[in-house]
This record gives sequence, C-alpha cells and structure tokens, in this order.
Amino acid sequence: MKEVTDEFVSYFKTLLGGPRMQRNINLDFLRQHLKRSLSSDEADTICAPVTLAEIKDAAFDIAEDSAPGPDGYTAGFFKATWSVVGKEVSEVVSEFFRTGKLLKQVNATLLVLSPKVQIPSKVSDFRPISCCNVISKIITKIIVKRMQLVLHLLIDYSQNAFVPGRSISDNILLAQELLAGYNQAKLPPRCTIKVDIQKAYDSVDWDCLTASDIPSITVIKDTLCEFAELSGWNHLNLIFAGRVQLIRSVLNTLHSYWASVFILPKGIIKILEAKIRKFLWQGSTGRGYAKVAWEQICRPKEKGERYTNKVGDDSTFKLWQDIWHKQGPLCLSHPEGPHLTGLPLDALLSNVLQQGQWNWPAIPDAEFNEITSQLQPIHPNSPDEILWRHNSGKFSVQSAIELFQPRNNQVEWHGLLQGRYKIPRHSFILWLAILEKLSTMDKAWLSHGDNGCVLCDGHFMETHEHLFFNCQYTRRCLHLVHRQVRLQWPYSSRQYGIRWASRWWRSSHLANAAPRALLAALVYYV
Repeated sequence: MKEVTDEFVSYFKTLLGGPRMQRNINLDFLRQHLKRSLSSDEADTICAPVTLAEIKDAAFDIAEDSAPGPDGYTAGFFKATWSVVGKEVSEVVSEFFRTGKLLKQVNATLLVLSPKVQIPSKVSDFRPISCCNVISKIITKIIVKRMQLVLHLLIDYSQNAFVPGRSISDNILLAQELLAGYNQAKLPPRCTIKVDIQKAYDSVDWDCLTASDIPSITVIKDTLCEFAELSGWNHLNLIFAGRVQLIRSVLNTLHSYWASVFILPKGIIKILEAKIRKFLWQGSTGRGYAKVAWEQICRPKEKGERYTNKVGDDSTFKLWQDIWHKQGPLCLSHPEGPHLTGLPLDALLSNVLQQGQWNWPAIPDAEFNEITSQLQPIHPNSPDEILWRHNSGKFSVQSAIELFQPRNNQVEWHGLLQGRYKIPRHSFILWLAILEKLSTMDKAWLSHGDNGCVLCDGHFMETHEHLFFNCQYTRRCLHLVHRQVRLQWPYSSRQYGIRWASRWWRSSHLANAAPRALLAALVYYV
C-alpha cells in the first residue's frame, strides 16, 4: 500500500510541484512583440488596494455547497458567520495583497483524484481536482474580477473565449469557413491537424512559451505524446447527485450551446434528451428502467405569460391569435369571439382600430364586454412593439428561466428538499423515497421471487411503507437519533409522516432546517 501511495505522491509532485528554472525577463523583447499594454490609469485600477466590500462580495459569490478545502469549511459557513469571522478573513486577504505572503496552511490544496477511464491501470489515468480553502478562493475571485476589467484591452480580438462581450461561436463559424471544400479534389492540397490538449495548464512549462519563431511540427508531436487522452468524467463513479450536477452543468447545455451556432433538427434534440434521461438513471446510455417519468422531472409551463405587445396605430398584430390583450390570445380565452363579431380568425388588430381609437362592433354580449372592458391604451405615434412582461419591462435570462419553471404545482413536501443544510445526494434519495421510486424488493422487476426485507431477515415484504415506518432496524435508528437530538417523528404511515414533517418543519430556522437534513440523511443511509 505504501508503494502505491508513494507512486501517486511522486507523480503528482512532479506534475504540479516540479522545480522551475528562474529565467531573466528580456523587457526589450517583450516591448517589441507585445502589441497591447495598459495605460498608467488602467494599471493603477487593477493594482489599487483591496477594499472590504470587494472581499465580502467575493466571499458571497462562492456557492455555499462548493467542495471545501483541507480545513473542511465551506463557503456556506463563512457566509452564515460573516458577522463573526468577516473581520479576520478580511485582514488575511488584505495582508496577502499588501505583502504577497500567505500561510502555507491557508494555501494548501486537497487533491481529489477522479478516474478518466473506466478501469484505471496507471497513475496518469486519474485527473486531479483541486479543492482549495475558501480564503484562497476569495483571493482568486478578487484577482479575476479585476482582470476582467482589462482583459478585452490585452487579449487580441481573434481570441473570443472567456472574454466578456465576445462569443466563442465566432471562432466556430470561422473554422467552418476555413474547412469548407476540404473534401473537393480540385482544390490545392491542404493539411489540418486536430490537437486535443487535456489540462495543458496543469503542467505547462515556460520552455513551451519561449520560442520566437514559427513552431515546428515537432512541438505538436511532443505535445501529443506529453498529454494523456482527452476524456470526461467517468460516469460509473458518479452517484445520482453527481449525475444530476453533471447534467445540470454540462450535458443539459450542450444542445443549447450548439444551437446558438447551428440549426439542430428536432430529432437530434430528442436523441440528446433520451441519452441524458438514460444517463441519469443508469449511468450509461444503455437500456434500463427510469424511476421517475422524464415529463415529471422537466415539466414546463405554457408559454405566453411573460411577454406582451404594445399596440401602436395601424397595428399588424393578429386580433385573435397574438398576445396583445391581458387575457392572452383571445382565441383561447374567448373561442366564440370570431363568431360573435364576424371577424375571421386571421383578422388583424387594425380591423378594430380607427384614427387611434378602438372601434369594436356593438354587440350586447357579456363575454364580448369582458374583452372590451380590459383594453389597453393605444400609442398612435409609435410602432408596434413586443415587450417582456416584467417589473423592468426588459428581457433577462433569469426571467425567461422563471417562465418555464413550474410555480403553481408545488407539492406540499417541497420544503423537505430545501434548506441551507441540505446535502444534494441525501435530498435526491429522499425525493425518490417520497415518490416511492426507490428500488425496493416489491418491484416486480427486482424481486426474482424473494421480496423480503433484508434488514428484517426477510420476514416482511420490503416496501417503502415497511422500510421507513415498520422496519425494526429503521425504528432503532430513529430511536437513536431521537435520543441524541430529540428528533420527533410520528410512527404512523408514510403519507401522514410526510404531511406532518412538511407542516412542522417548513420554516428556514435552524430548529426546522436541521431536522429536515437529519431526515434526508437517515433515509439515504437506510
């Protein structure tokens, strides 16, 4: 075991902490080749003393559930106790920017090794993931925020990624144009080299950056031999919560990313969603069972609630089909409207406008009066406009996301999955347990003739009701938890227990948030 440990330490010590030769910087060479530089005022801006507000903003920008460093403290701890620890944290950060010195205990990093392949056989098959202390993250965020102010002044316009205001899709379109016609024999011979450099910045050496001539093909060959093959997270090593995070942060945005450049066929999008659905439940794209219907997981709202139309003179909006009225499309809220007014379904709004005033047919009908009583004013001196129905009247990505998120169909137990102390993997399993979607032995496709509870020596059928309320093992666990923290729990039925917990533990106070976290942890470990 010691040999294995020493091998890992030696490899990553060489990769990340190898000796670096100090080189003299040729300022004349830099001035000759650097086309962009900062003015004195711009340099003073990014080198100005760090303020207390900057430090606090950087600390509160870190996600509460981000992985902790060697000290074990998460950003959520610092946010919750900022009134106590904020002064000392600010002093440490300010001292670093004044002196450039930081305690090695604070600068320590925890390396978590994630397999890059399904069956790793050598040390290089593991990718190091750095878990830094929160103070190091605060310092890094402050530096990044200041650099963002001047990046666009220093980086050439041909580099579009990671610069605010620029889009990497420009480079994708440029690459498409450069490669156009490569498959045609009548064009002159050309060569394209596809280079996948995995985590180059982990082991970049200054020797790669000190060439003043055109790089030769040897450099590319050496680079290909130096870096391991490009591969992603090993899906088989991820639990449900890890898969959810990967889907949320990477997989679910892939088609949106490419759709911003290319027009994706509907069939391709359906195939991608099917693969994501299978990955969530099976950890692969093979055949298997889904515990919860995909439509229930991704249930959108009807469109048309967040945008409306501003009516001008000679309106080109459609009378019955467009969303210019407070009630939405009139063909849906008042389907008898075309018959009552004699105006066809494709009639324009200009058919009921005359010299900047409403001119509707005089029809004594209660349904029709409901339409005319809620008419919005006309703006005769302005063209028709499409507005976003929001407090500011302006479109934002956040308000668009809220449009497609269900709001009116919250279940009574949704609060059990929330709170500052929640652990994602615990909440995910609790959600499945509430829906009775765990892989208990009463499922026909799991039992294979033996559906007894393994915790009770098989004397009772393993169902959700039995496992969490009648099982003697679970009752002993609840009794131990109650004896330690005085956690109350009704020994009744599953449905009653869910309603009871949802009613009594619904606030964000510690006295209610802690029992919710304990309940989720208990269900997870049972």
